[in-house]
Amino acid sequence: MEIIKIVADIEDQTKKAVNNAGTSSTASEAIGIILNSVYIIIGITAVVFIIIGGIGYMTSQGDSAKLTKSKHTIMYSLIGLVVTILAFAITSFILKQFTK
Repeated sequence: MEIIKIVADIEDQTKKAVNNAGTSSTASEAIGIILNSVYIIIGITAVVFIIIGGIGYMTSQGDSAKLTKSKHTIMYSLIGLVVTILAFAITSFILKQFTK
């Protein structure tokens, strides 16, 4: 249920960013729109690499080199996704402080 809520929030923010493109009234709003777009791109890229790593893991056929490479791809993609989520949380907090 948490994932569905997160996806819905991201979808709402994306719609707001698309609807407000080019109409931000302050610098912090413009920065927020740009950063949200970057975070979405990074998140999609991380998910794609997780899928690629999973496919590599399933098709490694016991080859330890391919298996290790696939595990590293998945692990680094997850780390990147977590860092991106943390960056989103931090920048959202900071931008909210500037808009008060």
